[in-house]
Amino acid sequence: MEIQRKYLEYNMREKIIGRIEDFPEGKGTEVRLGGLKMAVFNIDGELYAIHGSCPHKHAPLHESGENRYNSEKCGGPFLGEIDSESKMVKCPWHGLRFNLETGESPVLRRKIPVYNVILREDGEVAVVV
Repeated sequence: MEIQRKYLEYNMREKIIGRIEDFPEGKGTEVRLGGLKMAVFNIDGELYAIHGSCPHKHAPLHESGENRYNSEKCGGPFLGEIDSESKMVKCPWHGLRFNLETGESPVLRRKIPVYNVILREDGEVAVVV
């Protein structure tokens, strides 16, 4: 087990994904690093990065907060909410919620990946992958 953990720590790298101004307040932004797709959210000046698609039907989680999908068919007033107090986002297609800090979904009882975000003094933003 110790060897496996050292291997994982060794392979983790910081990757620059943009500048702070690339991530508007209260919105999600899609970021692609090679084959990895993530959704980055700016909530009250704090950046959070999670896996880019919902595990249910692969909806683009970065679109949470845009409220552009008609959810009357899904039984709610609108989908894609961002709750800044609880640090939760709702999937824009079917309303599954995910915690931005842990990746946990109270409905699925499973997690999606989350990534550590580093905001550098010069305004560059990096994630640890």
